[in-house]
Amino acid sequence: MAHERLFSDGVTMRGGQFVVPKKVKVNEQGREVEKVQESMVSTSDTKQFFTSGVQTFFMNDPEVLDSAWMELYSVINSTSHGELFPFRNPDRAGVGVHGVVFDEVGELGEIKYTKTTANEKYVKNVKYAAAIGYSNEWFSDGSFGMIEMVTRDFRQAASDKMAAIHYAGIVAAVSGGVSLSAAVSGTEVNDFVNALNVATVIMRRNRRDPRIILGPPEVENFIAVAMFGNYGFQNVGGTLSTSLQQPATGGRAPVTGRYRTITTDHLAAGSTTSTVYIIEPKRRLVSTDREQLSLGNFQDLLHDAETLVGKFRRGVLVGEGQVIRAITGVPHALPVA
Repeated sequence: MAHERLFSDGVTMRGGQFVVPKKVKVNEQGREVEKVQESMVSTSDTKQFFTSGVQTFFMNDPEVLDSAWMELYSVINSTSHGELFPFRNPDRAGVGVHGVVFDEVGELGEIKYTKTTANEKYVKNVKYAAAIGYSNEWFSDGSFGMIEMVTRDFRQAASDKMAAIHYAGIVAAVSGGVSLSAAVSGTEVNDFVNALNVATVIMRRNRRDPRIILGPPEVENFIAVAMFGNYGFQNVGGTLSTSLQQPATGGRAPVTGRYRTITTDHLAAGSTTSTVYIIEPKRRLVSTDREQLSLGNFQDLLHDAETLVGKFRRGVLVGEGQVIRAITGVPHALPVA
């Protein structure tokens, strides 16, 4: 977990200058002892000390509030304006992987040559940047708390933007028709499990291996019950139960065992129902890392401030629609047993 202080413990400000505690060894009555002495950072070095502290705060101890997108995307280092990926379409079972088929060949028989084809997709590395000003009065007045608060907010904003663009890529694939969706047929837990099973079978038939359910926080409790509850596998008075019952005789649906649930507030939610995304992680979901978050600062005389600038360059690509399948109409509220 990231520390909550911009600078080391004990660092304070006095008269617009940083006061830094330093451990020194002194000789007292023939014995060497360790003491803490205060060291004033000169006025000319104050801004450089601030710059070094900010760099350490961001780079060595980042506060990543939502890093789950890293489980979904394959991060690839990029060295240019964008990257071109030669994705090959998968084939159904029995037809061959990427068009390659191993046939039975008799003695002196001819081995068939297979030519694979690819669909090239280009992803552009987009620059994202922000700037914020630190009033010079904060330094002269020793407003240490204000400086730290603004820096934490700036760091959080960078983390939020990084997460938002990756989740947005998944949503755009569905809304743009690249990936398909289907609705839950009812409000019971079983209805969701059935929809999940249908989506899973479709993806597996398309040579995909879905492992992640991605959704907004509103559906977290409902999905948790679907993942770990006992439901729908017993007869109650001769009628098949479609809601939670205790004790259940059948137990957990096998399809739920393959999934891990990720929820994020970067996904929108409806008033009573929301959309969740069934995902095969890493494969065909690409994040190109052209330039990691970098910082710079300069003296802004016009606004009498020290300005901090942060920027990074990323590209996000859903290379194939079949690695995502949406389920719409997932309820927020649990059914009444």
